[in-house]
Amino acid sequence: MIQELARISEELREGRPAPPVTVRTFLSWFSAQRRGNWIVANIKKQLKEARVITFPDFESAWIDAPIDFVLENSEQATDLISSADGASTATAQPAEEELTSGPEVTNRISRDPTYLWGMKKRSRRQG
Repeated sequence: MIQELARISEELREGRPAPPVTVRTFLSWFSAQRRGNWIVANIKKQLKEARVITFPDFESAWIDAPIDFVLENSEQATDLISSADGASTATAQPAEEELTSGPEVTNRISRDPTYLWGMKKRSRRQG
C-alpha cells in the first residue's frame, strides 16, 4: 500500500478526518495521470486493502474535483452512498430551470463533463 493511503487509513481509524485532495493529486500518488483500466484496478485494489473509499468515486469525478476519504462499512460511508444514489436518480434528467437554481446546483455530485462532450461530437458525426 502506498504511503499516503496508509496515512489516510490510519487517520480515519483514529477518528480524525482525512484532508480532501483533488483527483489529479490522488492519481499522482500512484504515478498516474489518467484513469486507464490497469491504473483504476490497481487503485481500487489498494483502496480495498486500506479499507477506504473515495467520495465522490475517483473514477468518475472531474480530474480537478476534490475527493474525500471515508472508511468502508462505516456509518459515514453508508450515508454518502445512499445520498449519492438518491441524488443521481433525482437529477439524472434535470429541467432547464433546475440548472440555474442556486442551492441545488452546488449540492450536486461533480461529474466529468468531458465524456458527455465527446459523446455529443460523436453523435453529430454519425447523424
